[in-house]
Amino acid sequence: MTVHADPPCLSPRRRQMVALTALGLDPEEIAAELGITGGGVRSHLRDARISVGTETDRAITYHVLAGKGVDLSRLPEPPTGLLDELTCGVLRGLRYDVADKKLATTISRAHDMPVDVVEKALDNARSATGLSDCGLLGLTFAAGILSGREGVTSPLGSVPVPAASGIKASSTYQPIPPGQTFLQQSRPRPAPRPRPPVADPLKLLPEALPAQKTGTRPPLCGLQGSTAVAGNDVQPVRVSVEVCRDVLQRLHDSRVPPQEWGPVLASSEGRYTVFMLRPGSLPDQWRYAGSRVLRPGTVLHLPPHTTPSGPLYWAVPPAAWWNPDTLMPLITGESPRRTRHPKELPLR
Repeated sequence: MTVHADPPCLSPRRRQMVALTALGLDPEEIAAELGITGGGVRSHLRDARISVGTETDRAITYHVLAGKGVDLSRLPEPPTGLLDELTCGVLRGLRYDVADKKLATTISRAHDMPVDVVEKALDNARSATGLSDCGLLGLTFAAGILSGREGVTSPLGSVPVPAASGIKASSTYQPIPPGQTFLQQSRPRPAPRPRPPVADPLKLLPEALPAQKTGTRPPLCGLQGSTAVAGNDVQPVRVSVEVCRDVLQRLHDSRVPPQEWGPVLASSEGRYTVFMLRPGSLPDQWRYAGSRVLRPGTVLHLPPHTTPSGPLYWAVPPAAWWNPDTLMPLITGESPRRTRHPKELPLR
């Protein structure tokens, strides 16, 4: 079976690798099939998640399966009786873009099932088919359980039902009556109370500084749209959250005014931060420890420049480019370079 529409921001190579995960292949198996290294496969999958804006391999696999040209004929046929109503309900939840350790709890809340029932159904599906969670997603598309129109955001549900001795799953899980189309089983819930957004949720800025006020100056030319292409519009340097905090703190300690800081794009999930430099400021192959320049052609999704919170937000607004002579020594752990004024003379 082939399914159709696709995230346009993925390159053909990354789309190919994500499609292979939908067949249940792990990075080493994909590497052997394509003749590259396992590290290269993991790097492509990580960059694909960044390009689309998802946090998990399951979510990026769902996006590609909801796209076009994914051949699922290599998937094994599911064992007879595996895809009952309960298991189908659990497998539909594999699309949720949540961490693996929260997956069973999220499905439990969305479908009003006990957590232990969800975990048992997932383990049974994995062992019966020999597929990973991404492979099981491919199986749900091949069986018509998912269509690609559902999205990856988990609906709000009730508090997870804890496992308890003497309580059967049927007391909390109501199967769909025969003859009805399989739809999401969670009852309508009242809308949650809106909460005011928290500025700089990762607390990247030094404590002595208030949250950066965005929108006071127009954004840089290459960062005005909803996306930017590495190498053309910007040269992004990806660093860990810890390195980013340390760099901004050292800038503050060195009395570099925040108005001279360049843009910092952050993921509220705490996965990464990105310093934005003018294109051509560094070699494309620059790396140091866990920090690196993103590959040219990588598409970055940009929030509005007035957004200080959300899945992606500006910890420092895009009003001025970073000076590489100031930034890069801080990333590598050196002291920031300071050009001495010609009239400055050393004290005797």
